Amino acid sequence: MEQREQNDNKHLERKQHINAVNARSDAMSKTERDIQSAYEEFMKKGDIETRDFLIEKIMMFCRMKVKRLAYHTEAKVKQADIEDVVSISCLTMLEELEKRRSENKYIENIMGFISIVCSNKFADRQRELYKLKDPETGEGYTPISLETPNDDGTTLADNIESDPHYKPWDDARRQFAAMALLIYVKAFLSLEVTPQSSLALFYARLLPHIRDSVDDNKTTSVSEAFRVMGKKTVGTLANESEREIRETFLKSLGWSKHFRIHLDDEIATVTGDVPLRKIVYTEKFTTSETEHWSTAVHKRCVKKVSEIVRQNKEIIENAEDFIPEYILARDGEVKPSTMYKAFTGGRV
Repeated sequence: MEQREQNDNKHLERKQHINAVNARSDAMSKTERDIQSAYEEFMKKGDIETRDFLIEKIMMFCRMKVKRLAYHTEAKVKQADIEDVVSISCLTMLEELEKRRSENKYIENIMGFISIVCSNKFADRQRELYKLKDPETGEGYTPISLETPNDDGTTLADNIESDPHYKPWDDARRQFAAMALLIYVKAFLSLEVTPQSSLALFYARLLPHIRDSVDDNKTTSVSEAFRVMGKKTVGTLANESEREIRETFLKSLGWSKHFRIHLDDEIATVTGDVPLRKIVYTEKFTTSETEHWSTAVHKRCVKKVSEIVRQNKEIIENAEDFIPEYILARDGEVKPSTMYKAFTGGRV
């Protein structure tokens, strides 16, 4: 009875979450329609009243957009910085809109234009905040220690638990993450690429994160891949990786027919042509090749993911809530998230 009640509560929470996401989506759609209508009116009249009304609507959208960007970034963003980005974005858009109207140039995709301005201004502010130089040498970045005291005597470590930015994922986010990863893996297995390229992505990207044997800040680890691959043949690696995929994700998953057929391709060696499946991976292929293949296959994979999710409104809405649109890289640069684009149907 208790288990059933827990399941019912989870189902209710999930339903409420979906309803909330849909409500936000509907509100956003209405705001977009209002902006489109106001923009057309502004292009016709161009007076102060229609201009101010348009900017008011744009500011509403811009504030929602920047708050979402701030929520999804890895770094904490102050409310004052959000408002500054909103103000700067709106000023930039007002100047550009008036310029376009004076030149009689109609912006076909006004919402795309607004989104790009907001994203660019937000990225500019993040670069400004996080490109820190060493105060003595003027080079590199000043590391921020968890134990560095704040003005009130507390440390960053003290504040992590009380900061909502660091709260554990709820069930809805965890469920989405599991589903998103499964979609990625299915897309990966469906790609028609050479077996050595597929194995490069699996061992350099997927497996290290499955086993928690690579730093979370790294997207790939070729050194870890070569350590695990050892002196094994491509055929052995194919069987072991397939077993790992089935145990981790779904028993029904496995390498495609295309992958299996190409294991018999003849590969030139110093002793003559040898079937690919009998080649010892770490002896035939280099770390630089593996790095290149891993990156190339990953790019093809996220494009495939984008094709899969484009027709599913619920996945796209949850992706907009759960996947960061921008990531703060280790070098301080704010960069677009490829996975966000993939799961929201954007251009990858």
